[in-house]
Amino acid sequence: MNPPNGRDMSGTGLSRREALWLGARATAALSAAALPVLAITGCSEGAKAWDQAALVKALSGAVLPVAGPRAADDAAFVLRAVEAGLMGVRPDVITLLAEDLHQRSKGAFLKDAPVQQAKVVGDLDRETFAAVDPIRHPWYSVKALILMSFYTSEIGMTKELRFEPVPGRYDPDVRVDKDFRPLANDWAGVGVRKPIAPK
Repeated sequence: MNPPNGRDMSGTGLSRREALWLGARATAALSAAALPVLAITGCSEGAKAWDQAALVKALSGAVLPVAGPRAADDAAFVLRAVEAGLMGVRPDVITLLAEDLHQRSKGAFLKDAPVQQAKVVGDLDRETFAAVDPIRHPWYSVKALILMSFYTSEIGMTKELRFEPVPGRYDPDVRVDKDFRPLANDWAGVGVRKPIAPK
């Protein structure tokens, strides 16, 4: 199944529809079971020392530049979700991803300019999703959570999606064109924005 085309939301070629498509695929896959994550052994002390909130903020900016000041909210959401094991995500997934980024950037990822961070993340993204089993890589899980955070936020639901307080009409044939915006009435997804109780 190929992702649909749509408006480009970033300098890396990610469209709104592609982001939604990826988020839906990732949510379905991660919900199925607690899947193993690619093992990265010998995590360096440098990567361990990275501020996880700062790392997720940088990643959020690279994935969805439109997030801007919202990156801190994305970071809080992702860290809570990981702590609670949402969708079977491993508790060390951010540490594993940090080690990968540490190696790719020679330890300078968090110090790099946003344009360089976006390049590193773009390379990681292409490699991950070109793999036979991308779900096993930490980036798959973290990217899915970043997208979930954005598309269940107020700006994501009202500016990028379409909200109908009482969606009571059934349309058997919906025209999907460049101006189409999916509904934001996903209460299961919105529910994860509430404080997540750890297992």
